Amino acid sequence: MRAQKSIYWLKGLCPKCGQGSSLYIVTCENCKKTIIECAEEGTIFPEPNDLSKTYEYYADEEGFILCPKCKKNHKFNASTLQEIESLGFTSSDYE
Repeated sequence: MRAQKSIYWLKGLCPKCGQGSSLYIVTCENCKKTIIECAEEGTIFPEPNDLSKTYEYYADEEGFILCPKCKKNHKFNASTLQEIESLGFTSSDYE
């Protein structure tokens, strides 16, 4: 059994800002929708397997994001390994 980290990042560069290790994987606490958020400039990628699509809403000052699925402001928590791997990602895709 692998130890659970507090947060996981997609490997590779962010298609918006060009930075590496900036795409963190988070899940809506309400509906469990998993998204990717750029830690550098806040772009939200609503489809984790397609980083060409962006969602034009940024986290507010309290860290809440308008969820693209349930359409409510919620806190997004670090995704679990189970949530990440259910999207088809393998350990070679994230760190």
